[in-house]
Amino acid sequence: MQIMLLSFLLAALTPALIVVYSLGTREAKERDAAAEALQLGARELEALRPEQKLLEQEVGRLTRARLPGLRPMETDEVLSIEEAHVANVLFTTSGNDKKLNWEYKVMVKNSGSAPARFRLDILFFNRTGIQVGRSRVAGGPTGDSPVLTLEPGESRSYSDTAEIGPTGKAPSYFMFMSRGS
Repeated sequence: MQIMLLSFLLAALTPALIVVYSLGTREAKERDAAAEALQLGARELEALRPEQKLLEQEVGRLTRARLPGLRPMETDEVLSIEEAHVANVLFTTSGNDKKLNWEYKVMVKNSGSAPARFRLDILFFNRTGIQVGRSRVAGGPTGDSPVLTLEPGESRSYSDTAEIGPTGKAPSYFMFMSRGS
């Protein structure tokens, strides 16, 4: 009787075991195919990276040629400027994924022998050279550009947060605009 019961259970469980085995085999094949497709995509992407880099360099070259004076915007690095009363600038980012802020600290100086009076703005551009923001040094994003007055040999630093346009994307370039007063 036990042998018949075991034979019956074995006959009943065999189709279920076959189904489970075939499902497992099919999932393994699908997983292997997906992994292979992912590896193929990664190889294709890696092959395109040099071309992408060349195209990005070309876009940058064309943008800087169209707008002389643009400088690549680097964050967390003191950038030496040494022109138009600007010694250097440091850009940093703060905020979170939803709202990023671009902060700057700019060092201005007067290397001349007479007092210097000027207004100074920082203009921000995207990677194609479209202006996406502006900050008036010592005046904030919307205030009047105050006249900065420096005595001979004097230097000062100013810090503020730059207002970047509605896209909120990181600017790629910046430029100083100085106007005498």
